[in-house]
Amino acid sequence: MKYSLSLLVVTSLCLAVSTPDSFARERNRSGTRTNSKGGQTTYQQNVNREKGQRDANTTWTNARGQTGSHTTSQTVDRETGTYNRNSSTTYGDGSTSSSSATLQKTGEGTATRTGSRTRRDGTTISSEGTVQKTEDGRTGSGTWTSSTGNSGTYNNTVTRTEDGVNRTQTTTTSSGGTWTRETDLSKEGNTINKTVTTTTPTGDTKSHSSSTTVDKK
Repeated sequence: MKYSLSLLVVTSLCLAVSTPDSFARERNRSGTRTNSKGGQTTYQQNVNREKGQRDANTTWTNARGQTGSHTTSQTVDRETGTYNRNSSTTYGDGSTSSSSATLQKTGEGTATRTGSRTRRDGTTISSEGTVQKTEDGRTGSGTWTSSTGNSGTYNNTVTRTEDGVNRTQTTTTSSGGTWTRETDLSKEGNTINKTVTTTTPTGDTKSHSSSTTVDKK
């Protein structure tokens, strides 16, 4: 089970998402993602940013000629201390998934989080918990429930590193099984390297990596 915890505490998000009116802008970029097997995917991204809102649309074509897209909309309300994020993805085979999350500031560097995700097979997962800003990142924990009747808890830690970010996600089911997913992101010039390692409840591990190069303008 995967959780998208690329969310920051509201106080940090206000700086990252909210942009003064005079700096409202549109940005376009493109690039190539190469996986560990040598397969390449090209992408184009359009980002519109204005005060309190950021909208992004990404389209891609993989090595087999399949196309897909991903859209994300983020808003921040400074007065209420509320952050909202909605996203949807269309995959190369035509299937779709979507997710939404809301963070509500509760104190200095703390917030509550509620979220939901609809998977490609139509099943849904709902979650609620808390987020705490740390000196070098953030932590999060809470509970989740799926439409199939499964439930459990989750814990997440995001830590800034010298050249990127490390994210560790641990999900425990009601039957006691624990899944761990560790993601390392690092940047070298205009290339972002990503390595993901997943550990199953039986202790089996699987890793995959990729690098994404942004075209220089």
